[in-house]
Amino acid sequence: MKIKAQTSLWVERGLENHEKRLIPIYHKTYVLGLQNFLWDKLPTWASSGSCVEDIWIKFKDIVLDGIERFVPHKILKQNPDPEFYNKEVKGLKRRVRKAYNM
Repeated sequence: MKIKAQTSLWVERGLENHEKRLIPIYHKTYVLGLQNFLWDKLPTWASSGSCVEDIWIKFKDIVLDGIERFVPHKILKQNPDPEFYNKEVKGLKRRVRKAYNM
């Protein structure tokens, strides 16, 4: 019963994170498509805006649009430990993780 109360407290405080994140896979980018896209957008980017901030905003929008189109993404989600793990198993997992990270 104490464990259930503690986990609900963690969820309330936002300490338990099970959010899904979208991760770009840059090494699988369709490079030729991205290059053609950027070459096609170059005249509109070069002639846009008179101040540096306008040019920067337009450039950033073009690059982010290119990344959305030509860089594949994957969904990364965190897998929580099962509830039946006891204290000893969690300790062993922690020791293994620490050894691998060294």
